[in-house]
Amino acid sequence: MNDKIIAYQGVEGAYSNLACKNSFPNSITIACETFEDAMKL
Repeated sequence: MNDKIIAYQGVEGAYSNLACKNSFPNSITIACETFEDAMKL
């Protein structure tokens, strides 16, 4: 499996999630409450 896993700050459907999906359509995205949480993953 070569899919990228991308953690982002926000909720599913938010701009940051849509930007991840647009830039990396085969990626797996993980929503995080804070930037700090996203960086810890």
